[in-house]
Amino acid sequence: MYSSGARLQQILEPQVLATQKHATSGRPKAGQAPSILSYRLEGTVACSLLNKAELERSKGFFILATNDMDVTTFPAQELLKTYKAQQSVERGFRFLKSPDFLVSSFFLKKPERIEALLMVMTLCLLVYSALEYKIREKLRENGENFLNQLKKPTQKPTTRWVFFCFLGLHMVFIDHKKLQITNLKERHRIILRCLGPPYQKFYYSEMW
Repeated sequence: MYSSGARLQQILEPQVLATQKHATSGRPKAGQAPSILSYRLEGTVACSLLNKAELERSKGFFILATNDMDVTTFPAQELLKTYKAQQSVERGFRFLKSPDFLVSSFFLKKPERIEALLMVMTLCLLVYSALEYKIREKLRENGENFLNQLKKPTQKPTTRWVFFCFLGLHMVFIDHKKLQITNLKERHRIILRCLGPPYQKFYYSEMW
């Protein structure tokens, strides 16, 4: 016996059990017979593995369409890889709606201002993505790890988390000549080694 509307589940050894009840609450009178008769179905629910596998196969396919018909330079695997790579771009564009970047509507009444804001924010997203790509590539090349939000080592930190980790650093001038950075820790040095001298010179006083 299959459950209604489903091929995946099956009820084994079903039993129909009758239940008698009184119409009113409280203790019934002596010799008073129940006036309500109801039924319930009991059994063991089992899963049909063949039907389960069939449903998984039918739901495991989706269609990707493209107007590039050259299967030599753009094979199916490359098409799938390109499609999946869009997720990182789409995640990056979340910040366009993030409360951290909200601007008063007073400054966005003109279409030119909206276009200018989107241009600046898109440029920021380009820098954000390029910085994230460089950090991850250098971490792999150097064989180093960076602790994520859960204090676990990773070679794929997000730029947003890296920015957050650099909060709390302060520039201190001594005698108007020397520049020192306070609170510089090993995790900061790992990122600076990935980014190279153009970034290191802002944090290491010996490079000035």
